Amino acid sequence: MILIARKRLQKVALALGLTLLTLGASCNSDSEFGTTFEALYKAPRIDYSEVLVVVNGNNELSRAVGRYYQNARKIPDAHFVELPLPAYTPDLSKRSDERISREEYQRQIRDPLLQELAARDPTNKIQFIVLMPGIPLRVTQSPPTPLEELIVRSSEASVDAEIAVLGSQLEGSPGILDAQNPFYNASQSFAEFRKQKPDSKLRYLVTRIAGYPTPLDPETQIPRDIRNLIDSAVAPAPAAARFVVDEDPQQPLARAGANLLLLQSTAAVLQAMRLPTLHDREAKFFFTSEEIAGYTSWGSNDTHRLGTSTYGEIDEQIVPGRFAPRSVAIDIVSTNARSFVSPPEYGQSLVADLIRLGASGAAGHVAEPSLNGVARPQIFFREYALGRPAAEAFYQSIPHLSWMNVYVGDPLMQIARPSTALPDDLDGDGHRNRFDNCVEIPNPSQLDSDDDGFGNACDADFDNDGIVSPAFNPMLTNRRGDLESILPYLSNGGYSDRFDLNEDGRIDMVDIGIVQMNLFLPPGPSGRVRSTQTR
Repeated sequence: MILIARKRLQKVALALGLTLLTLGASCNSDSEFGTTFEALYKAPRIDYSEVLVVVNGNNELSRAVGRYYQNARKIPDAHFVELPLPAYTPDLSKRSDERISREEYQRQIRDPLLQELAARDPTNKIQFIVLMPGIPLRVTQSPPTPLEELIVRSSEASVDAEIAVLGSQLEGSPGILDAQNPFYNASQSFAEFRKQKPDSKLRYLVTRIAGYPTPLDPETQIPRDIRNLIDSAVAPAPAAARFVVDEDPQQPLARAGANLLLLQSTAAVLQAMRLPTLHDREAKFFFTSEEIAGYTSWGSNDTHRLGTSTYGEIDEQIVPGRFAPRSVAIDIVSTNARSFVSPPEYGQSLVADLIRLGASGAAGHVAEPSLNGVARPQIFFREYALGRPAAEAFYQSIPHLSWMNVYVGDPLMQIARPSTALPDDLDGDGHRNRFDNCVEIPNPSQLDSDDDGFGNACDADFDNDGIVSPAFNPMLTNRRGDLESILPYLSNGGYSDRFDLNEDGRIDMVDIGIVQMNLFLPPGPSGRVRSTQTR
């Protein structure tokens, strides 16, 4: 009977892990927050000789976009690579062109790229790889993994994520059980990270230049949206542009925890950094006539979304608004980077529409990542505002590697007027960082039920083993995981303040969702607890 009950709990835990988006911590601190970043980012650090441009050598449009980017950034010819991919449709109008099988990926992309890197970069100077239109988006798996087993055994991934771990043991690895990102929430630059950890499974910061292929820009004959994406990365940004955080207070309970962990914490961090920020918490989908510097929302998962496309000209309004140069965007949508062909097919919203509205960079997913796998906007925006190149900020914000994540935009784009220091109270909850038991999540009460130095709001590690574990973690043998530990309270209606992570006096799907958001991550960060992490 115990074995049967355990298997049933594992099945429930596994299924619950995918309810958040059908779709389906962080690090601790060694040093005081408030550390100045002036030494790293005293002035914009633009070195495009660290960039490798990769195009489809058999597609003229891919080569043209690559040459425009190369010339605009003065990237040396030795860092321009043409992969011998099949001759896809000239205008890149087929969705099938955006997918590639694992075997084809190995033969047409991975192996030739490894050879090119060995020949062109013997001193390992290249840090950033930029993929151009015509390079497929998604490495597929046949047959597809059932959703309830996605994070355990799926070997699908974005092409970008696979190239980021090129030559490591993570290539083609199933699921995210052993794919934690060692650069997640780190404080050092990527160059310093690679020096300290030369054998890290994260080898390159990979982004792509993408957008709708039509209409063409009459001057350059490359897609207009793509030219604007490239040009806006260095164009002057207006001082009045604001960050917009559009929270949906009516999300289902299973996803409501992400309002706290992703959106409320993002608004709190931006406001603490004294950046112009609008945090919308009304039961409507927000849009503005002012220029946007950064944007995060539920996108098409918002219960009040407008129109089929979610973004664009809807009912004579521009939704969510026009973006300023050097702007960035993250929406919490599972397949928002699934395609860039035109005309688009909807269901879920597309980052291509945010690019069309002027966003200079956007994070997304080529397939279902589970909510646990999405980029953390509070980390991405914070690090970008401190002056980090966009690619560094993005890779710091994703918990897992070799997965579904992509970043669209110039990897070395930097904010025009960077901040140089973190505020002394990063989450604005009234507690200084070095005394705050949840540095990145507002928790004025500082409730710490197990007295381990991590507040409940950022501590789903119920067994205090240093990582939030699901019941199906293969590292566990005969003991329960953290997700399995909280499930009986949901089914039996019991209460313990240790499992009440949002302090609302009950244990429900919101608390379950918070646990799921933190799977495979350590608790924290906490100013009260030291760790080996650099931040």
